[in-house]
Amino acid sequence: MSKIKTIASRILPSPANTFHTKIQELKDEIRAENNPFLLWNDNASDLYKKAHSFKQYWEQNNFREEYFRLISGMGLTCREEIGRIHSRLEMLLETQGYIDFFTSKEKQRIRHQQEWYKNNVFRIDDACFGFGGFLLPIRASFMMAVLYLDNYGLDSLCNMEAIRQKSIIDAGAYIGDSLICLSKITNESVFCFEPMKANYEKLCSTIELNNISNAVPVQVALGNKAGTTQFIYDTSGSMQAPPGLIKITIKKL
Repeated sequence: MSKIKTIASRILPSPANTFHTKIQELKDEIRAENNPFLLWNDNASDLYKKAHSFKQYWEQNNFREEYFRLISGMGLTCREEIGRIHSRLEMLLETQGYIDFFTSKEKQRIRHQQEWYKNNVFRIDDACFGFGGFLLPIRASFMMAVLYLDNYGLDSLCNMEAIRQKSIIDAGAYIGDSLICLSKITNESVFCFEPMKANYEKLCSTIELNNISNAVPVQVALGNKAGTTQFIYDTSGSMQAPPGLIKITIKKL
């Protein structure tokens, strides 16, 4: 009864011309509560802004030529993935409000990831978190899909033994999450390039926490020529620092 009163109080005081709008808002909220995979999309959302940026490129006269250049030499699986990305960008541009964005298979996978995270991630202290059999200096739930469930795709490589006696370059090593996987597949060194000071410090912590002996951390960026540049970063990417602008050193490989 109290829930009915709450709903009624939200609808009845509204002007007549907004009645249907309020009803739709309530329907959307119920849908979102029953389906945790719904994403909210409007003109102000980051999702829409990214899709709109794609649209500007898409509407260029030479987009078809660029598309064929992109998929040239790709296998069927890769072309299908490009198609899925494109179709979802169209969906974002065409839909306002809640979007049922994921396939049934993807939803099942997300549930599996959430279950794994719930049962395998634990806090040791503020600078040490367990992820299954590994340790990281932050509680980074967004890493679990690629790091602990997919092994960064390394399991799909055909000839792992060909890598065993080769050094590996980890360009953009972040806090060492990829290093944990890469260090296990080679007897040689893993050179970890990470220009951001905050990320680099946590990278070194990851090396120490996991006793990784073949890692070589280097606090520079890689580029086509040596020098320095301004680096713009924000908290929406893989950054362990406040938004801002810094100068970083570039090393030519």
